[in-house]
Amino acid sequence: MRIMQMMGGGDVGGAKTHIFSLVRELNKYHEICMVSFRDGPFPQEMRAEGIRVELILSKNPLAARRQLLALVDEFQPELIHCHGGRANMMGAMVRAKREIPVMTTVHSDYKLDYLGSPLKQYTLGTVNAVSLRKLDYYQAVADRMAQTLIARDFDPEHLFTIYNGMDFGTRVGDFDRTAYCQERFGAEVDDSMVLCGLAARLTAVKDIATAIRGFAQAAQRQPQLRLFLAGDGEDTPALRRQAEELGVADKVVFCGWVSEIAPFFAAMDITLLTSLSETFPYSILEGIREGCVPVCSDVGGMAELIADGETGYIFRPRDDRALAEALVSLASEKLCRKAVCMCAGAVFAGCDAPHTGGELPAGTCKVCTEKPDTRRSRAVRGCADGRDDRGTARIRSGGAGLSDLRRSGGGKAEIPRAGMPERAGGAGAAPVTAVSLRRKKQRSCGACGAVRLSDLPSAGF
Repeated sequence: MRIMQMMGGGDVGGAKTHIFSLVRELNKYHEICMVSFRDGPFPQEMRAEGIRVELILSKNPLAARRQLLALVDEFQPELIHCHGGRANMMGAMVRAKREIPVMTTVHSDYKLDYLGSPLKQYTLGTVNAVSLRKLDYYQAVADRMAQTLIARDFDPEHLFTIYNGMDFGTRVGDFDRTAYCQERFGAEVDDSMVLCGLAARLTAVKDIATAIRGFAQAAQRQPQLRLFLAGDGEDTPALRRQAEELGVADKVVFCGWVSEIAPFFAAMDITLLTSLSETFPYSILEGIREGCVPVCSDVGGMAELIADGETGYIFRPRDDRALAEALVSLASEKLCRKAVCMCAGAVFAGCDAPHTGGELPAGTCKVCTEKPDTRRSRAVRGCADGRDDRGTARIRSGGAGLSDLRRSGGGKAEIPRAGMPERAGGAGAAPVTAVSLRRKKQRSCGACGAVRLSDLPSAGF
């Protein structure tokens, strides 16, 4: 299949991770042409991977359209896939001239993309909102984003939910976090400290101010806490002033842009997310992979990814007091952090550390009582379809769309056709998601959350 992928070219963070991993894998099986509207490290990295990259650098939309149409006519794509506002605009312009299906991945809420920049919000944001309506298909990376689009009158038959994925088998090995923090950021840390890491652009939509306020409150009660901010952006000066005003400037480390994020999270104990808008952020997945406990604002697919109080903590956006309470709870007891980490590891990819939360919960499944190596190999085998060799389905977002599990006649796990959760109980009933399944399940493992297909509620399956 010939697929044309289009991106702005200056993508960073989770968007870059998503596009890069997607295109790199597609390139193994299909003919790919990557169109970038900006030159820089990202297009160059793609070329180094053997991916065809074409640059269209004109700032004039009409001139850029002429170049893009000529490339489309030469490459003859069967599908055009857009990422980001500039790509969406160009995709809509091509769609008006050529009978080629155009889809886009909705990486974020387009109404909040330029929060804090009114001029961009009313210009670039408006162009993107209009362009989206002109495209054929939409991929959301979390059920909540899909439901948001449906509420805005996007056609549910043209919407597909595919969660961001990550290889949990590639973790950082033996690691000296004291040396890393000293050499990389000039920060002095020791084993008694609890390090909180937040990787994001320092912009309004990421609401780093709430992270600093919550951290400052928690640090008054747990002085061993430290906050590391990996990222840069227009809010950096204001955030530095805020840390000074709250008296935690000596405990908050502004790391700047961190290109290799795995070692960063390997050095942390807790991974934070305080965003006002997200879909299914890679930064949280990256933190969990390295053994961090997630503490997240309730945005995007976080409520599907994390069982509050079991595999992490979730708080309302801008609620710095709830954030502080979560940090205090995790900082006060190292054993608690290890237990939560174990549960998250068992749910997502198997944890190398044995269960350290004392006596195993009642009804603990066999997987959680096995040796770490056995548990990891079983988890890796099961991550492709969410099932282990005992026929157990794991309710995990990001695995294989298992938030949309339904039972066919043979008891096999399937994904609904349009990638959206089917409704139980007729029109108007709540959608069946990982959250609703977790609340309804009858017999499940208290440590990892595994639940047999036979234990799932019958309605809607």
